[in-house]
Amino acid sequence: MLKENLRMIFKNKLTWLVFLALIVVVVCFSLSYVYKEYNNFYNYIYDGRIVVKKPFAVTTFSRCEDVFVGVLILTAPVCLSFFAYRNDSIDNMVTLRGNGLRERIYRSLAIAIVTALFFFLAYAIGLLTFYLTLNPNMDPYVYDDFVNNTNYSYELCLSKEFMFYDLFWANKGNSTFFYYLFNGFLFSILMFTFMMLICSITMCFESHMKVIVFVISCYVVMFGLTYFFDNVSIDYFSQMPALLSDHCNYDGYLTPSWVLHPLMNIVLATIIFLGYFFIERRTEKK
Repeated sequence: MLKENLRMIFKNKLTWLVFLALIVVVVCFSLSYVYKEYNNFYNYIYDGRIVVKKPFAVTTFSRCEDVFVGVLILTAPVCLSFFAYRNDSIDNMVTLRGNGLRERIYRSLAIAIVTALFFFLAYAIGLLTFYLTLNPNMDPYVYDDFVNNTNYSYELCLSKEFMFYDLFWANKGNSTFFYYLFNGFLFSILMFTFMMLICSITMCFESHMKVIVFVISCYVVMFGLTYFFDNVSIDYFSQMPALLSDHCNYDGYLTPSWVLHPLMNIVLATIIFLGYFFIERRTEKK
């Protein structure tokens, strides 16, 4: 059933149109930020000409990575297109087999997988735009701060408590592209589990209500969890990598939170699916 649901998603032309629109938005945002950075970056006059020093991708991207959370909001239409697309043969097959819960889980898995995949690809393309148009190497002033254990440049937080601290400074900080790419992968996993939670809520409603329920639950849960993790301090939960938070503030304080947050989403989704199953069984007996 998972393969059938994935096939339905990828055969839908609307899926690719939404993905194309997502890429266009991400690239346009990246280029606009790069253009702004070139205008604001240090330049000087040499031999009667204005020389613009090429900005560094690592410091530029570190200042705007939190804005990339907009990508998460833009993935919502992708999910909506899946809900809007129905396949009568699959629905009839589910009806004959009589296993509605399993079909709902498989459909939710398919939506979560494709959404997370599209998010990661959009994140990677946006990141690549920065590193292709800006200086891909480490800013020497920032690296001096790292070597001398100072922070005179005020560009990057250099705390050794940051997760994958060694990966960030590998090759004298000239391999930061892979650090941010891995950071995007972690958020893709978080996005996958978040979509499973949203789909578990949405799949409990009738077809004509799914789109409305999806939109409401997506934003309510997203903003609700973000508010909770930003304002409530509960040990490991005090620094959760919430979806709508500044990534730079979260990618190292408490590494276990990267496991606990996705696990929390999966546990909540499982409880909702099981609750739906028991309610459906009780209704059938009556």
